[in-house]
Amino acid sequence: PLPVGAVAMEEEDATTGGYKWEGAYQRSWDIIQEGEDGSLRHTVDELQARARKRRHLDKVLSQVKRGMMRHVIVCLDMSEAMKDVDLHPSRMECALLLCEQFVTEFFDQNPIGQLSLLVTRKSRAFRLSPLSGHKEDHVRALKAVRRLLAEDPFGQVTGHASLQNVLEMARLVLRHMPPHTSREVVLVVGSLSSCDAGDINDTVAELRRDKVTCNVIALAAEVRVLREVARRTGGRHDVSLDESHFRDLLLGYVTPPPSAKDAPASLVAMGFPPLVTLERPVRCACHGEYKTGGYVCPRCGSHCCQLPSECEICGLSLMSSPHIARSYHHLFPLPLFADVPPGPEADAATSSCCFGCQVRLGATDRRYRCPSCARAFCASCDATLHDTVQNCPGCISMDAAAAPAPTAAGEGGGGRAN
Repeated sequence: PLPVGAVAMEEEDATTGGYKWEGAYQRSWDIIQEGEDGSLRHTVDELQARARKRRHLDKVLSQVKRGMMRHVIVCLDMSEAMKDVDLHPSRMECALLLCEQFVTEFFDQNPIGQLSLLVTRKSRAFRLSPLSGHKEDHVRALKAVRRLLAEDPFGQVTGHASLQNVLEMARLVLRHMPPHTSREVVLVVGSLSSCDAGDINDTVAELRRDKVTCNVIALAAEVRVLREVARRTGGRHDVSLDESHFRDLLLGYVTPPPSAKDAPASLVAMGFPPLVTLERPVRCACHGEYKTGGYVCPRCGSHCCQLPSECEICGLSLMSSPHIARSYHHLFPLPLFADVPPGPEADAATSSCCFGCQVRLGATDRRYRCPSCARAFCASCDATLHDTVQNCPGCISMDAAAAPAPTAAGEGGGGRAN
């Protein structure tokens, strides 16, 4: 006869349908289920919708004061530890590719922000690109590093990382920024050690004095000194699990952080230069190249190539009204749409076509309904509206229809045109 404990264990295993130790593991293959048409598209859409909802939930619920003007310095580790292949194809290649995506998303969502790239290797710190608002300069610098890695992969990623040197270089750049802007540092570190010439605690104290926030993304494991740097400067410390998690962590810094409680509210002088086309080429003040078109600074009359930028002559911030509008979306994010599960009730509650792309929604397609205008959207349009557009076309069309028609000047007793 078996002991009483063995009998109870057999009964428990019979009720759960497996061994007890199997309950500690997630059977991910059980989540995938085929639809009525035999495809897995509906299950994939549902998993993507859950991930997208979790990503936007914090942004919508955290209605906090955020800054519009940001100064961010991304520091990359190029030490020997970045040669490991736990991230495909290697830590260094994966970090460079994701940094290119981060640069593109950063300037798309923060057009009036500025960015800089630093690297640390051979116990020193080097600057890849200066602090500027030109996306092409940073992307060009990252692609140049990738070309050097392809030619000489062992000569570029070498030596030890120096946390103190790269933080000191970032601090010297950010300390002169205006107080109404954010001063952020994003560290991507794969090394478990740091070769520093001085005391890192002195550098952290200076970072706190200059109000510089340091965020850390560790690719290997949690290191106490990195966690202390993030904690004492008011930043975040995360450890990447895989490529997708690394991408989510890095792109999470695209959204502006909450402003400090003691951040001053000040007026900022900005110029909105007109676009001109000249018959003769004129030398631009930003790159020193001769061009026949560009923008003219309204204060000093100098020429620049693109917007947004800062005038090299008088220091005036030059931008256009769409740049201000895109930065304003972070202050009032688009609310989450209600998830309408597929079924006959969905056809009765929502329209049979997506209001965004006008694609007909089948009985098994998931729909997302705007809480304000009650328009239905497909999964692709829902992701595009929350990630890029930041506006609901249904609400905009209703506002346009409710707006009064413009009247010509002189009609109705000489009223002014809207």
